[in-house]
Amino acid sequence: MTMSPVSPVLAPIPSAPPRLTPVREEVRLAATPDGVELFVRDWRPEPGVAQRGAILLVHGLGEHSGRYRTLAEFLTELGYRVRAYDHAGFGRSDGPRGHVRRPSALVDDLATVFEDFDAAVRADDRGAPPPLVLGHSLGGCVVARALTGGRVHPRAVVLSSPAVGQSPNGVRGVALRAAELLPRGLTVPNGLPKNGLSHDPAVAAALRADPFCHDRISAALARFIFTEGERAVLDAGRVPCPVLVLIAGADRLIDAAGARRFGAALPRGSTRIAEFPGAYHELFNEAEPTRAFVLDTLRTWLAGLE
Repeated sequence: MTMSPVSPVLAPIPSAPPRLTPVREEVRLAATPDGVELFVRDWRPEPGVAQRGAILLVHGLGEHSGRYRTLAEFLTELGYRVRAYDHAGFGRSDGPRGHVRRPSALVDDLATVFEDFDAAVRADDRGAPPPLVLGHSLGGCVVARALTGGRVHPRAVVLSSPAVGQSPNGVRGVALRAAELLPRGLTVPNGLPKNGLSHDPAVAAALRADPFCHDRISAALARFIFTEGERAVLDAGRVPCPVLVLIAGADRLIDAAGARRFGAALPRGSTRIAEFPGAYHELFNEAEPTRAFVLDTLRTWLAGLE
């Protein structure tokens, strides 16, 4: 199904949030070709729920896949098999905190996890389509670059507050700009305001208390965001699959203009852009009623793919 770009004004009243049924979470380690172990989580729909496909979740800067459990439960209720993983240097995966071992490492790791997930889905159902991919913030940058560079071939893509089209002058954190000047491997606090994650203060409090979250960033990681995120914008016109871009209108962590540029450069017939005026960076963790609007937008768009 083709979709046209839409106005960022969301008119429908959000439906009541679904009653989420707790799902069993399975965890394991996956090895990359160069021997780095990535922490992987899987969630499956409950027995009896109609199967609709599979979705790979790619997390943002300083966090980890476990923060997406509520979103995974929402997706499994819709019938999607869900996988998420911790980037190298984040969460429970290998690697120095906040550093990338080579410029292409994050994209290479995504390609490895995606291919493994795709193979697992097809092993269960030979006729299954490729998984979708949903990337948030840094994860949105990684997904956008892997997609525009032809490294992954998903059924469709969702980008939430993607850190694409950023410049050192446009990024909100002074430390993030300064990180470009650091010696390789040295990290500093990223300086991004945790109270800009969501209008719900419990979100920032939970992140501060989470032992698997950190605020470190190296020159190599900052350079990836600035360089590869801009390349994703320049190459956006070659994206072959449907894309939903979710933009936080009052983002305090990244410059939302980069996501708007990326969305405008995508093929028009298969792109949907939804902007949420006044919303902060973590759209899936925003205070109500914004979160309900975001989930309704995602639900409706996913239904349109069928």
